Amino acid sequence: MKRILNISLALMLVLFSFQQLKAFDFTLNGQVVGTELLIPVANQQVKLHIHQTQIFETTLTGEDGTYSFTVMIPDSGSFSYVVKTFDDCVHHYIVRDGEVTPEGAIEDFVVCENGGSQSDCEAAFNYFVHNHHPLKVMFHDESDFQPGTWAWDFGDGSTSTDKDPMHEYAAGGEYTVILTINGADSTCVDTYSEVVVLEGGGGGQFGCEADFEWHESHHTPYKVYFNDKSDFEPGTWAWDFGDGETSTEENPFHIYGTGGEYTVTLTINGADSTCVDTYTEVVALETVVFGCEAAFEWQESHHTPYKVYFHDKSDFQPGTWAWDFGDGETSTEENP
Repeated sequence: MKRILNISLALMLVLFSFQQLKAFDFTLNGQVVGTELLIPVANQQVKLHIHQTQIFETTLTGEDGTYSFTVMIPDSGSFSYVVKTFDDCVHHYIVRDGEVTPEGAIEDFVVCENGGSQSDCEAAFNYFVHNHHPLKVMFHDESDFQPGTWAWDFGDGSTSTDKDPMHEYAAGGEYTVILTINGADSTCVDTYSEVVVLEGGGGGQFGCEADFEWHESHHTPYKVYFNDKSDFEPGTWAWDFGDGETSTEENPFHIYGTGGEYTVTLTINGADSTCVDTYTEVVALETVVFGCEAAFEWQESHHTPYKVYFHDKSDFQPGTWAWDFGDGETSTEENP
């Protein structure tokens, strides 16, 4: 009897350990509200990325401004999330981040706070390590300022003045990356730093695997950005967007004519001609019902007298815009 009890106890411990290690659903939800009145914002795009994974999700808020994500988290390792939404009033993302836990998380956003009339001065950035090149890092500026200049120090002696640079390190290790921003009006200077930890990369060894990611535009229906994530000695890219259109760019964008499901195919061909591989994924776009109503918003520049930004808010299948500014000047841009 004692032996049976010991076996039962051992089985219970194994089962408990398995339950502790098994994958779990991570739920993140929240609400997007706008202006000082905290009015719920419907149809606002919200994006989620789980670091250390290839999980990229996008959703829209409901009529009450709420959104929700539920994603399956792998059964090992620790993970963190970044969730963000675009604030049209100040023209940058609002970003939230935290640790992924079985308990889930709640992240709320306020867009167009103070009517979008105030511009802060805060440097910030996100970074993503390439899926197949562990020493290649993509940096994305998330600063809040009147854009002027960006000065990146990658922590290995290399620098950049691009807004969203890509940098490839020579070896794994810890690098303190510093971003310094300087606003166009010279009243904003700020610095943000973060330690980037990279595992060893194998010194330029390439595989032969086609791969890509995609995401929809925040503002233009049916516009999709494609990002090559292939592991190969770069040579040529051949994209088939599933609607008869193609491209040979590395990271193209494509505007579809309508919503629906499109089978997108990427074929890579390495520079040394020893690698040819294909990856296919279905891109599903929701059908957008367009009306026919012209509308726009405007705001004055914070720093330049008489400079006005106009933002198209029309409900129509985008075609042409004809602006008359009332002083004899005109424009055909979307947001002049």
